[in-house]
Amino acid sequence: TNLLEDITPYSNQYVDLRQRLQSVMIELEDIANEIEGANETVDFNPDTIENLQNQVDEIFRLQQKHRVNTIEELKEIKEKIEEKLLNYTFIEAKILKDKEALSSNEKVLQKQAKLLSERRTLAAQKMNKQVLKSLQDLGMPDAKFEIKVEVIPQANRYGKNKISYLFSANKGNAMQDISKTASGGELSRLLLSIKAAIAGKTKLPTIIFDEIDNGISGEIAKKMAVILKKMSANIQLLSITHLPQIAAKGNSHLKVSKIVKKEKTETLVSYLDKTEREEEIAKMIGGENFTATTLKTAKELLK
Repeated sequence: TNLLEDITPYSNQYVDLRQRLQSVMIELEDIANEIEGANETVDFNPDTIENLQNQVDEIFRLQQKHRVNTIEELKEIKEKIEEKLLNYTFIEAKILKDKEALSSNEKVLQKQAKLLSERRTLAAQKMNKQVLKSLQDLGMPDAKFEIKVEVIPQANRYGKNKISYLFSANKGNAMQDISKTASGGELSRLLLSIKAAIAGKTKLPTIIFDEIDNGISGEIAKKMAVILKKMSANIQLLSITHLPQIAAKGNSHLKVSKIVKKEKTETLVSYLDKTEREEEIAKMIGGENFTATTLKTAKELLK
């Protein structure tokens, strides 16, 4: 303003500028006084500032921890955690309720397991008799067989039983698990006897025997054929066999053969008519070059 005052004699314009500048300075001084007064009323508390800074730092830390970017997202997470904590508040009551339900279910389990065990024992006794009869029919008069039903302490998905299949083919021999004692021919007859006993109880539409007659021949093969025939009255039964006695009992006869064609082996399945079937069974009896006698035997078997 002093500089402007020195040059006011030269122009009225400088007079106006000096007056405007003075007005601005007065206004600035007034504003500065008000700021100073307002500043004196501010309560500056370092502890409060530090607390606020800590809160801001905690917010940033939580955002990084939960991988969110906004306060709103943190609030949603907070609500979910509070809901979980509320559930935990009643956890003891829930545990007590679950224990009561578990105890109730345990009683039902024990009752059903006991009933199942009793029924299994009765069914095993009946099946033991049926299997033994079949084994006797199949030429094993001294065979012994037992389905052993034992009660175990801890229940599993099948109840509270351990089931063992015990077998002895010869007189004087102690029964053992069938996997340890039965030979090929004995196992074939035993398996057929078991299958025959359960065939009428199960709802299987088809049973396939792959050489169930392994290790047997002669009169036993005939008896096995009769059992297979009885089983086929209620279910579809397919038997893969090399024995003429078995093949002759079937309602239908399919021949499986292999040929080499263009260096590749192909399997052929063909349905045999009456004449073809007679000839095929004759081959089973006497070989590829069958005779009139073996053909006659084949026809008698088919009758």
